[in-house]
Amino acid sequence: MIPVQHHHAHHVSCMEDNGLKEPCLGIILDGTGYGEDGRIWGFEFLYADATSFERLAHLRCTPLPGGERAVKEPWRNAVGMLMHYWPRKGKELAAELFPEKLKEINILDHMVRQRINTPMAGTCGRLFDAISAILVSICSKSTYEGEAAIKLSDYMNRSEPEQSEAMIYPFHLSTTSANPIQLDLSPMIYQIIQDKLAGHAVTEIIRTFHRTLVACCTDVVLRLVKDRPELNRSVVLSGGSFQKTFICPEKFAGVFKMKDSRSTHINGCRAMTAVCHWAKSSLPRVSLKNSIFESR
Repeated sequence: MIPVQHHHAHHVSCMEDNGLKEPCLGIILDGTGYGEDGRIWGFEFLYADATSFERLAHLRCTPLPGGERAVKEPWRNAVGMLMHYWPRKGKELAAELFPEKLKEINILDHMVRQRINTPMAGTCGRLFDAISAILVSICSKSTYEGEAAIKLSDYMNRSEPEQSEAMIYPFHLSTTSANPIQLDLSPMIYQIIQDKLAGHAVTEIIRTFHRTLVACCTDVVLRLVKDRPELNRSVVLSGGSFQKTFICPEKFAGVFKMKDSRSTHINGCRAMTAVCHWAKSSLPRVSLKNSIFESR
């Protein structure tokens, strides 16, 4: 038996699907995968081939108070994020968003502060869970994997878009000499809460959230190829989060021109994969499994 890190396996499966042998970049978005640092990964930017990988960037981790219970009850995940990002203000926001959970919020506050049964996670799936819980409790309790994210996407279909497709929420990219680039989406989460409390249309908030995810992924890759010009400029896209209608690889067509698209099956579930081939120094030609984009 040969042990393989979860997201490295996603990355290499896409390479194999597309006949790639040389190391390449990868955007791997999913719900849960055990990371080499003991944390839960799932929003990863890798550089890898079949033999090894380097973690170049990732989503900033936040606490999951209660572990698996926070996955099944997404509001707990949301509260953990709020208390992590804003230790003082976060508890007030949590009480305003989930007034029926005041007793539990006090317990979660203690768990997060003391790190009691509270693993750290940075995954696309848990991010979808938190946003789903924040927005009018679209899914306060999950009965199957990915339910909160699916309901979030379905909710968006209730009306036609009203705002410009160019609108996105703010986010930050940070780095230190000892760590890879970290994607900080706390500015986005804060603005989503403010929009929700101000009574903005939930469907428009969700659309802007999805556009922001595509934008931040694109910005991270652009940053990586600028900082590391020696890297191969092919990029694979893989993981269960890409099967969502509003963040599927085709949505990158705003930056790339798609030529062909197909899906693959990984671990028994349908998951989109992609390969992106960069034609110029700043603009890519992308190929999704078997989906191909080229620079405009």
